[in-house]
Parts: sequence; structure tokens; C-alpha cells
Amino acid sequence: MIELINDVWKISIPDLIISVTGGAKGFKLTSKQRVAFNRGLVNATLSTHALIITGGTAQGCMQLVGEAVKENITSLDPSKRISLLGVTNWTTLLNNETLTKKNAQGYIEYEPNADQKIRGANLDQNHTHFIIVDNAVNDYGGEIEFRSQLEAKLVTSSNNNCRIVVLALGGGCLLYTSRRG
Repeated sequence: MIELINDVWKISIPDLIISVTGGAKGFKLTSKQRVAFNRGLVNATLSTHALIITGGTAQGCMQLVGEAVKENITSLDPSKRISLLGVTNWTTLLNNETLTKKNAQGYIEYEPNADQKIRGANLDQNHTHFIIVDNAVNDYGGEIEFRSQLEAKLVTSSNNNCRIVVLALGGGCLLYTSRRG
């Protein structure tokens, strides 16, 4: 995976990993809180050469992080790039079958599902990269062990003392599980 991130995606090993985890549903901020969060996250990311990692879906804190990057990226110098990596579970990803087919131009295009009554989640379109984990765990949190191992591997493969900061937002039933290992 490190080779994919470094060599294919051209994301250098960061000085800091901002690992965002927490509530996927019902996560709300006032407009003032949202502006402060957005600015703070983007400034922290840029000033520390950080990589942001979330669960990658268009829900709760993951969507909030995606929106923060999107809203602030247009005001940035084009030479400054924020990488936002989503690590999500294949089995809870809505319309995952669209990721198995190429279009006429040879590209894979993800098609979100607009039906809010279906259990599952869409990918957040503001993330720059995704790793989709299929480990036969057919429930939310199936990607947690892989994500933790990936974050640890990024730290140990670093020659520049990369660190991890966990940003826990809005709770969520899997928050304890995701950080205890």
C-alpha cells in the first residue's frame, strides 16, 4: 500500500497524519463552528505537511472534512495540495458495483445512490483518494483494522518521524473500537 500511495498517487510520506474518526450520522455544527473547523483543519494540514485520513463516505464527520478541504482548496496556491484519503468498507458502500466497470473512455466512474432509505453510504466526492477494503466483514467498521495498520505502516516507513493525531468528532458507536487497537 505504501508503494501505491508514494509511487502511483505521488503522495509523499507526510510529517503528520490527521486521522479523523467519529460520528457518521447527525453530526451538526453551527455556521460559525463550521468556518472555524474548516480553517483550522486546512491550516493545520498545510502548516504540518499532513495527510488527512477518514472513512471516506458522504456522511457525518467524513463529509464535513471533505467539505472543509473543498471550500478552502480554491483559495490555495496551486502548488499547495491537500491529500484526503478515504478508507472505506466495500460491503457498506452503496453502488459499489459501479466501481467494477469501466466507461467507454476506460475510466471507472462512481455513481452515488440517492435513495436515503437504503442502508449504506456513498463515497464523499471531495476526497482525493480512496482505498476500499473488502475483508468479508459485512458491516460498518469492517475497514477499521486495515486503516489502523495502514496508518501505523505510514509512520514506521517514514524517515522523518511522522506522527499521528486522532481527531474524534461527534462520537459514534465505532469510535472506541477504531482507536483501542
